[in-house]
Parts: sequence; structure tokens; C-alpha cells
Amino acid sequence: MAGQTFTVSSEGEVALVAATIKTICQVAATSTGRLLIHGFYVAFDGIVLTNEPVIVVLQRQTSAGTSSAGTPVKDKDNADALQVTSRITFTAEPSLGDVVRRKLVHPAGGQYEVLFMLDKPIEIGFSDRIGLSCTAGVAVNAVGEIYGEE
Repeated sequence: MAGQTFTVSSEGEVALVAATIKTICQVAATSTGRLLIHGFYVAFDGIVLTNEPVIVVLQRQTSAGTSSAGTPVKDKDNADALQVTSRITFTAEPSLGDVVRRKLVHPAGGQYEVLFMLDKPIEIGFSDRIGLSCTAGVAVNAVGEIYGEE
């Protein structure tokens, strides 16, 4: 089923507590397939322009933490079923691995990053996971998405 693109999202606002890392969404490959990550998006509902930026990290994760199943959405309107799984609503953080991307994003804004054709997509191996996590200096809500292909 190569070429089936998908979006995994936080499926709503996620409350960030000051100075505490919080995974807002996670995507996991199946035991029989790899994933290619093509980009991500994150935004915040802050309104104070003098607040410090939020640290946004796209990071390999080695567990699901304590979380709920999310609903990955296929980007193509076809009959093929997605095999990828996602996790949301984390009450205990997953075990963290390598940082793939780290950005500073102002809490009164958002950032969209797409890995273009000249960039290599981020490959996720069999049964591996990658998550989008944030650490804010102040309490703020976040939404986020990870874009990929199985």
C-alpha cells in the first residue's frame, strides 16, 4: 500500500503546563511496514507577545506512555485502509529517544514545517514511534499534526 498518505493530529486542544514536556500526538508504524514523515504543524492559543517561545520537538519515542488511541486520517479518498496507528491524550509521557527536529515557536502563533523533495523524509522503522512534544514557559493550549506516508 505504498503511497498512502495520512495525517495524525492532537484531535483538539492540549493544555500545556509551564515548564513541563507534553506529547500532543504520536504516530506508530506497524510491525510489517515503515513510515515516512513529511512534515508537522503546531499552533498555540497564547495572546501575550512578551512570553518566551515554546520548545517544539519532533522526537522518536520508544513507548506509548499512558495515552488513548487516536484516529489517523487518510489524505486520499480511496478504499485502502490505513495501517498506521496514533496516540493522543497523554497522562504519562512516553519514553523519549532521538530528537529529529527542535524548533522554538512563539505561544501566540504557530509553525508549519514540510520536508520538501530536496529534503529526505524522516523514516520510521517497523513498530517504531515518533511524537510531537511541547514545553512551554507559561500555561497555553496547543494543537498539532504530523503528516506522513505508509
